[in-house]
Amino acid sequence: PVMRSLYLWHSLEEVEHASISFDIFGNLYGSNPASYYARVSGYVRAIRYVMGRLLKIYMLVANRLDPGETAFQKIRRRFVIVRTAIIKSIPFLAYFAPFFHPSILKPKHFDARKPGYEAMLNPYV
Repeated sequence: PVMRSLYLWHSLEEVEHASISFDIFGNLYGSNPASYYARVSGYVRAIRYVMGRLLKIYMLVANRLDPGETAFQKIRRRFVIVRTAIIKSIPFLAYFAPFFHPSILKPKHFDARKPGYEAMLNPYV
């Protein structure tokens, strides 16, 4: 319960940081097709870089886990890692919506359970 509270609190903080950055970007560049293109192209470049690095690290770790595994097992492990990365990336597709705002990423049902940051200090039961 304590870790869940910490995780939800951290998620809310990250959504808040993203919302502030998003609002600043919107104030600077507006909400026209050119700013949408800039936002989406920057996001694609950043995600491609970050996911590429993470995937490389995961592959290095996976190759060192069991040096005696067969070639088929190595291929299967790589497939599982790539498949997991793709599946975990699906929620990020919301960012491509023209009227996206990070505030929609709040944890589900958060407002109905615990409305304030102070409530996050008490673990969920």
